[in-house]
Amino acid sequence: MFEKVIVVDCSNHMLGRVASTLAKELMNGQKVVCVRTEELNMSGSIFRHKILFARFLTHRGNTKPSRGPNHYRAPSRILWRTIRGMIPHKGERGKAALDRLKVFEGCPHPFDKMKKQVIPQALRVLRLKPGRKFCRLGDLSTQVGWQHDALVKTLEAKRKTRAAAFYIAKKQLGVITKKAKETVSKKIGPAPGEQKAQEKPVAAEATAAGKKGGDKKPAGDKAAKGGDKPAAAKGGDKPAKGGDKPKGGDKPAKGGDKPAGDKPAKGGDKAGKPAGDKAPKGDKGPKGDKAPKKP
Repeated sequence: MFEKVIVVDCSNHMLGRVASTLAKELMNGQKVVCVRTEELNMSGSIFRHKILFARFLTHRGNTKPSRGPNHYRAPSRILWRTIRGMIPHKGERGKAALDRLKVFEGCPHPFDKMKKQVIPQALRVLRLKPGRKFCRLGDLSTQVGWQHDALVKTLEAKRKTRAAAFYIAKKQLGVITKKAKETVSKKIGPAPGEQKAQEKPVAAEATAAGKKGGDKKPAGDKAAKGGDKPAAAKGGDKPAKGGDKPKGGDKPAKGGDKPAGDKPAKGGDKAGKPAGDKAPKGDKGPKGDKAPKKP
């Protein structure tokens, strides 16, 4: 997803890493603006880079030196030339990519009021090992012929002063606006859009409170283990082993609830006589009363 234009603050970035990243973005069709290019960094001491630049100045055309190569001294043009070397600039696609690039020393209008971005993979503090030597591109340009470093620093100081004053005024305006909205909402109630926005956080807080355990019963109301049954001694209200049956004599007679006396004698009612009417064994008649024997 391309943005309309990207403004890159080149302060404290490594020159080569910035150039390689932006070259790829330009070739993909993104418009890029680079500001504060004089604050770019290069690894190595400034003495070393002065020697390298002096060697670079010896490269020129013998027949007509004005035809090139051109040795730019301004920091913005040094960055532009570095990016050009990473793009097929002699073809149509490369020319179109370079047309999408703009470079500036300082931060001129209107880019001073636009959001600026950095390139994390090109920051010096993340890429250069602590203790290593590095130099500022603006210092190198000054020593090889660029004459506007002091002017750019003056303009940058003024811009930062204006930006700080604008930021303070913006914060104060935000506080005043907030107080005014609160006063109006107390008198006439919040606006429909604001009321919905206020209801959402309240609902979210209630849901979060319920999840944390707001709906749990207090410890005192918690039922005893095993549901709503009252806590009892081990074994509960179960009867003693053997139930409520009486021991010994309280056990009912075999055969149900009938008393022992009413039980019919052995043989039942076959003879038609109750057991109590049976003649005793000793009540036999006299011997003489025996029936005579048959002849």
